[in-house]
Amino acid sequence: MLTVTRQKITIGVAVLVFGLGVIAFLIMEFSDAFHIPTPDEISAWVEGYGAAGPVVYLLLYAFVPMLFVPSFPISMAAGLLFGPLWGTVFASMGSTLGAIIPFIVARHFARPYVERHLRGRMKDLDQKIEVHGWIYVAITRLIPLFPFELLNYGFGLTKVRFVTYIVVSWLGMLPATIAYVFFGSSILTVLDGTLSIELVVGVILFGVLALLPLVYRRSRYFKSKQEPDRTASEA
Repeated sequence: MLTVTRQKITIGVAVLVFGLGVIAFLIMEFSDAFHIPTPDEISAWVEGYGAAGPVVYLLLYAFVPMLFVPSFPISMAAGLLFGPLWGTVFASMGSTLGAIIPFIVARHFARPYVERHLRGRMKDLDQKIEVHGWIYVAITRLIPLFPFELLNYGFGLTKVRFVTYIVVSWLGMLPATIAYVFFGSSILTVLDGTLSIELVVGVILFGVLALLPLVYRRSRYFKSKQEPDRTASEA
């Protein structure tokens, strides 16, 4: 009876969070009244709270990704609000908080259910992540092709260690965070037709991040992973 109840709670929480995320995205994407806020809109809203602005910003970044709302405008808003240096500090703190809360929700509500139903290759993958979790976290955080909002829940369903997830996520997200913040801080100068050093740094960082998938596919680690898969398929 307890198992059935826990399964129902798990499914209910998962459906509720996912449903709220889809509804929030659809409303902001297609409604005239609501939309995904731009960096300057977020900046103006946070500034309205005066001295409490930094706390409001962190709370915003901590909870908005739970609803699958894109988080990059929040990072860019940090550049407008706090400048490139402190903007990076606040955006980095906020994105880390935004990665922790969904992870905890998935780990405590959905992970027990998933663990009972793992079979075959999925179970093998789960065990690999337990041992080499930092590699999976680092790759998916560094390469901006992987959706930040889904990864937060996804890693909570795996056996990756909590501390490993936090530290590697923070370090892995830092380059993209810096790029977004520097872009955000240069918005006003770009509108004035001025080329700022912040914009140049942002462009260079995004260029490096865009090349990471190619570097990864050519790396020894990727090739070493491919070889066992080919051997197994040939067998």
